[in-house]
Amino acid sequence: MPRTVKFSSDSKKEILVALAYYFEESSDAATKFRATLKYAVTQISEFPHRYPILIDDLRRVVLLRFPFIVVYQICDDHIYVVAVAHAKRFPFYWKRDKR
Repeated sequence: MPRTVKFSSDSKKEILVALAYYFEESSDAATKFRATLKYAVTQISEFPHRYPILIDDLRRVVLLRFPFIVVYQICDDHIYVVAVAHAKRFPFYWKRDKR
């Protein structure tokens, strides 16, 4: 049974910034980014243990065709998305001891 996915406020901001960037490029790019992200989140929800551990108890999935990773934590009753991070930025820029 798929788990509920909850997003950190930072991950929501990262998604909006990415969508704005891709929308400036083209609405088609923004639509494809949104669909790719939605697919990844659905996969995480249905198969949370499928993806590799990044650090500690955080896992990651790489988006297809876009330089982003979704960093998430498996909780008892839900999935918590910590970051939707640009893969070309400084590694672990999103990790700021928030837990």
